[in-house]
Amino acid sequence: MNRTRIIGNELLKRERDFFSLAQIVRATGLDRTVVRDTLLTLHSEGFLRRVHRTMEPYNKAKGPPMMNIRYRVITPAKLAAKIAPRQRGENNLCDRIWFVIRKKKNFTRRDLRVLTGASSAIVRWFTKMLRRAGIIIPAARGEWSLIRDSGACRPYIGDVVRREKPGFTPRPK
Repeated sequence: MNRTRIIGNELLKRERDFFSLAQIVRATGLDRTVVRDTLLTLHSEGFLRRVHRTMEPYNKAKGPPMMNIRYRVITPAKLAAKIAPRQRGENNLCDRIWFVIRKKKNFTRRDLRVLTGASSAIVRWFTKMLRRAGIIIPAARGEWSLIRDSGACRPYIGDVVRREKPGFTPRPK
């Protein structure tokens, strides 16, 4: 969903102007196939309208000529509603993990797995995202400590983590 949100935010910057697949690839820095698939999904769901198709010039380095499709956002408000962060539900897995983290303050990933019933992959992903956002830090061997408690609702960290990820620099426009 993060990729859809990144691409959707870029589309909302352009509002009702026309844009091409190549422009969105340059602006987001994402892989062309990811952007293409996301735009096709948004088109099939009725958020975008295809306006024009052109073939890019043949380039031996790139391989066969590629199709460059121009789109236009039909209703920016509906697109904004689709990419907006979802309300954090009651008692879903990440909410339970956040509850345990807040109560224990110092914990291990095993504690989170046992107390919440989450898989190790989900616990690893969630702790990694919280660490990147600066909410938890590794303490002793295998232990973690909560350093910034944001309250009862688990923090939303998706877009913040993407922007502050080390080594991520968006391509210049």
